[in-house]
Amino acid sequence: MSKNKNGKKRDMISSPQFIISAAKQFIRSTGNLLDQASDKHSFSYYCNNIVDTEYFRQYTTLLSASGNADSLINVGAISLDGLYVGYSTSPYYTGLLPHFEAPTETGAGVINVNSLNPFNPSNMYGTGVNNIGLVDTGTYNPSGWAEGGHNILAAMTANRIASAESLESGVHSVSNYFDADFYYRKKTELLDIRSVAHRAPLILSGPGYDISGNPVPTGESGIMHPQAYSDPSLWKTGPLDVRWDDSKKIWKASGGAGEFISFVVDNVSDGIGETSAGCNYVLATVTDIGHQTTAASIGDTGVKIFDEDFCYFNLPIPVLIGIKGKAIAYKNTYASYEVPPSGTGACITQDIINSSYRWVVTGLCCGEEVFDA
Repeated sequence: MSKNKNGKKRDMISSPQFIISAAKQFIRSTGNLLDQASDKHSFSYYCNNIVDTEYFRQYTTLLSASGNADSLINVGAISLDGLYVGYSTSPYYTGLLPHFEAPTETGAGVINVNSLNPFNPSNMYGTGVNNIGLVDTGTYNPSGWAEGGHNILAAMTANRIASAESLESGVHSVSNYFDADFYYRKKTELLDIRSVAHRAPLILSGPGYDISGNPVPTGESGIMHPQAYSDPSLWKTGPLDVRWDDSKKIWKASGGAGEFISFVVDNVSDGIGETSAGCNYVLATVTDIGHQTTAASIGDTGVKIFDEDFCYFNLPIPVLIGIKGKAIAYKNTYASYEVPPSGTGACITQDIINSSYRWVVTGLCCGEEVFDA
């Protein structure tokens, strides 16, 4: 509890806190604040503060009343619930918080929610949950905690309140501090930890590289903009594209990239092996798709699979028909063209130009064996 200016107690839960991020521009050589963005030797600096509701209201009111439009336009703010959310590590948690789920994909070598649980690193203590339920009570009596474990200071736990059931040897109750818990009880909580997660979608802002490896923001001659790291107004800003793996109960950072399909060849393009570079393709039926694939469905027919360098489809046509393979979705080089560039060949038709991707073969199954037979 805290007190407001009248000395009354205020509930911090019902009086949310805010992060205020205010951008200011300074002259690099002197550090003096600029009245306007006119000096090329300047940089932007962010002043970030966590404030309560009362301060936030006073701050925004003051900026609005000052009549300085530049001051207000360069301020971002959000209540903390827009960035963070509490969660439980237990799939059997029944409260209002979101929580971990029990994975269905388990076993040696499988990286799932249990493997990545920060409160039981790499599932090294063998405690937690699997697809059939609890392994144990969620409390571990480790001989190796002092040599291993994690270095998180404290967190809420299911057993945080002292009671007759939570006392060890009638002396010490369960502690929110992990090392203190181990010191006194020779045990530490591993299950149903109540921690705080970043709220999705996670918004990222900054310079970097695009999916083709090009620097962003881009300056002249395609190189990184010289003010890419000093002028935040140039930064690329947007949600982080991650996808949920329901069998492992984890978010994967592969986003929409890395889309794979399995296929069987039904037919080949006219003049395959004799056309312009990049124009050799077969027509195939999709027999399977990767976990992240959204650009194709099992059973799709007439799908064009390209062999840009003619390394795979250089087999006799009777051998190609019926052969199986795999392909990956590549960014279509010609997607932005209204007409095919000269020299690309007749295979670059209007439907390919209008598509943002193309399927490129990555391997064939049993091609050499069939050919030798």
